[in-house]
Amino acid sequence: IAILMILAISGQVAAHGANSYAIIVRNESVMPESADLIVNDTLVLYNTAAWERTAGIDLDGDGSFEHSCTMSARNTTSNEDECQFPFWSNQSWVAGDYVVEVHQNGSFWKEISHIYRNNRQISQHIAIFA
Repeated sequence: IAILMILAISGQVAAHGANSYAIIVRNESVMPESADLIVNDTLVLYNTAAWERTAGIDLDGDGSFEHSCTMSARNTTSNEDECQFPFWSNQSWVAGDYVVEVHQNGSFWKEISHIYRNNRQISQHIAIFA
């Protein structure tokens, strides 16, 4: 009984391997509209339009992207039509609200909002909303 009590009152520790979550950036919309990610996951944006798009995240609110990439027009022979944002637990990613901005033809097009939570928080997820 003592061992069961110790197990019951001690904190639980869980490990999490890296996962990738896909957001499809279509001609007129972003699908799915939401996804939950936790630390060590990677957000992958797939551009299915016939034109180039860029995506970026402004970490400090200064108007410039600390993380950005370019997605080529839809391409089934390579991964040049995707952007990857790995959410690893390091100094770049601290808990907070972030927005992935998507631009096309040099102008703002859509944004994907998400909340990043690090390993020190009980609810470890990133919520993505389009």
